[in-house]
Amino acid sequence: MKLTAKIAWVIASILAISVIILIIGLINPPQIHIWLHKPMGVSDSYISKSIVGVWQDTNYMAAGWSDAFQFFSDGRFVFNHTQMDCTKREIRYAGNWKVSKGILILSIMERDTVEGGEIVDDVICGSTIEGGHDVHLPVNPPETVQYALGDLRPDKGVNRFGQSYQFLTININGTQYWRFRDDPKEYD
Repeated sequence: MKLTAKIAWVIASILAISVIILIIGLINPPQIHIWLHKPMGVSDSYISKSIVGVWQDTNYMAAGWSDAFQFFSDGRFVFNHTQMDCTKREIRYAGNWKVSKGILILSIMERDTVEGGEIVDDVICGSTIEGGHDVHLPVNPPETVQYALGDLRPDKGVNRFGQSYQFLTININGTQYWRFRDDPKEYD
């Protein structure tokens, strides 16, 4: 076989595999994400035990928490939106979680939001909601969402502020999170 024929065969093979992955991804996108990112040999049971704690989407602590999950060992979870956006209307949502076939399945049962008020200039935040009130809303029926999980591993390095860190990290639906606390009750 001539060199050009070999190159053409390799390119055709890569394209065929890409098309198969694309078709599978269109049928079940979270599953294809897992095939590409989930570490081999990591069981759902291991992930479920390792995920307990407080996970933030940055590897450093700023003036407040960034987007953060709290996963409890009894299957409850809370997702807290960043504390550094003073104009957000949704504060948090919560419910139950489980891991199945490398997919994080959340059953959202409640949301906390800010209703009313107006956005005004603020010295600390830049802008904030003034005059709004917190509202706790049950979600009935519960809303189910599925997030691909992958890349569960130890991570250490130096963050953008020059501080050394060493955390367990996991990819949740394409976003990297770092475990800041082993005890989910330590979110403050």
